[in-house]
Amino acid sequence: MIRNKYRAGALLAIFLLLGIFSGCGKLSSFSDDSKKEDAGFVIYDLNGDKTALAEEAYTPSEIDTNEKISDLLIEMQKSTDESDMIRPIPDGITVQDYVFNAGTGRLTVSFNRSYLNLSGTQETLVRAAIVKTLLQIEEVESVEFLVDHTALVTPGGSTIGPMTEDSFVLGMIGDETSTQFATLTLYYPDASGEKLVKEEKKVSYDSNVPIGRVVMEYLQKTPTTGGAKPAYSLSIADGICYVNLSSNFLSANTDVTREAAVYAIVNSLTEVPGVNKVLLSMDGKIINLNNQGDSILYVRNEAIVVPDSDEADADKTEESVN
Repeated sequence: MIRNKYRAGALLAIFLLLGIFSGCGKLSSFSDDSKKEDAGFVIYDLNGDKTALAEEAYTPSEIDTNEKISDLLIEMQKSTDESDMIRPIPDGITVQDYVFNAGTGRLTVSFNRSYLNLSGTQETLVRAAIVKTLLQIEEVESVEFLVDHTALVTPGGSTIGPMTEDSFVLGMIGDETSTQFATLTLYYPDASGEKLVKEEKKVSYDSNVPIGRVVMEYLQKTPTTGGAKPAYSLSIADGICYVNLSSNFLSANTDVTREAAVYAIVNSLTEVPGVNKVLLSMDGKIINLNNQGDSILYVRNEAIVVPDSDEADADKTEESVN
């Protein structure tokens, strides 16, 4: 768990290092700060049009973890007094039961088969609202959905599996027919700030949005910025991904090296099918780590990636500290 929390901080460090925060963008982000044990919770409802999420303040009446889970699940099935909001669990869909594993922090919730009547954007929003609501409970680290005690799958037949706060890019979900599912391979700085570790994420996104942008949206998720998102433009042509970042790239003093910051982006984008090289620029000026001229194209850097076995050893060491 230490490793996952560090990676979230490391991603923030990358974009502090890139220095490219702006107020644009409409992505819904979720922060560990939302786990407000003392200040109360919010229930994530659907808006009246069922096109986005809306927050409704709520204070659980219970203290025990399992009682809080039960309380929130029941509350999400009730009607709300807010005229422009709809509780996330629709009529006809019921919670059969749930299992919480305190050792792993995984909460598994089984719904009746009526859940399968949901589709497209509505299903994704319902799932996101339920997951985000339950993740506010301090002990809950991930949520998995079952339907009639069988794993929930995508329309393509892939198991969705456990979900966390960054399993959804809600601002990128379009109409009922365009929601797509993918497994992204992303690269994060390790604890030293000099190497990268690889992590896979199952995500939902709009098929009208280029997958390269989806990758960048996940790399730039920085909840502690209060909603501000880094600004960039992105295009792909002839196997090259062109990314133009806004000012102050590589200017901040952080614990992440310039090389790690650059290759976190490059290695992640070159996982996109058809992308072999990346050209990074800042306000139109080429970013060149090695002063090799104005036409540098970055390729994957496997040498900077920590081998899986080393990462596993590091995880064991971190876990033993707890």
